[in-house]
Amino acid sequence: MPTLLITRPKEAADRFLAQVRAQLPEVSAIVSPVLTFDSLVIAKPPKAETLILTSSQAVQEASRLGYECDAICVGQRTTDMALSVGLSARFGGQDVQTLIGTLKQDRPKGPIVYIRGEHVASDIATELKRDRIKIDEVIAYRQIAAPLNEAAHRILAGNLPVVLPLFSPRSAWLVQARVTAPLHIIAMSQQVADAACHLSVSGIETIPEPTANAMVAATCHRLRALSRDPLA
Repeated sequence: MPTLLITRPKEAADRFLAQVRAQLPEVSAIVSPVLTFDSLVIAKPPKAETLILTSSQAVQEASRLGYECDAICVGQRTTDMALSVGLSARFGGQDVQTLIGTLKQDRPKGPIVYIRGEHVASDIATELKRDRIKIDEVIAYRQIAAPLNEAAHRILAGNLPVVLPLFSPRSAWLVQARVTAPLHIIAMSQQVADAACHLSVSGIETIPEPTANAMVAATCHRLRALSRDPLA
């Protein structure tokens, strides 16, 4: 039987596992986060008419910093979460590039503030400044790398199939381990798949659209296939 290895931050990992187990109740899973978050002290956050939010962590930081304004978000879950903390949020696209296109087209009212972590996969601010859209960045949290736990190392060094969903290039790179198990990666984007090239894998599948539901569907499909045929 294959094992599901989840390396997302703990809250997101638990949520993803619950979604998978809603379809595959008996799935064997190991949770080993390779990232944790640490909020940074912001003495005087800049004023904002519009926030750019690309993750649930950014939403939490916006709420912590006391923002009450419009927000344009990546992903439906980020949008829903922003609404739940009292922001006037709207969906800006399923991925960052779509969001950038939305912002360039709509040119929202300023001041515009992009709340982000220390590490980002795409430079939203530079892209928008090229289009003469003024934007302030608030680096509100730190993403702290964590090593894989012993259970994760053990299954990766075994001989039974492992399914590893990866959601960001940095989390892909942080999975550092000796791999002898047949490892099947589900990548949220081609950029994520490229970042996982250091791993010895039996296969990498890049999902057609970067959504949590698509990641769940692809992960469940691969787990089912491997349950029927470990060489699938």
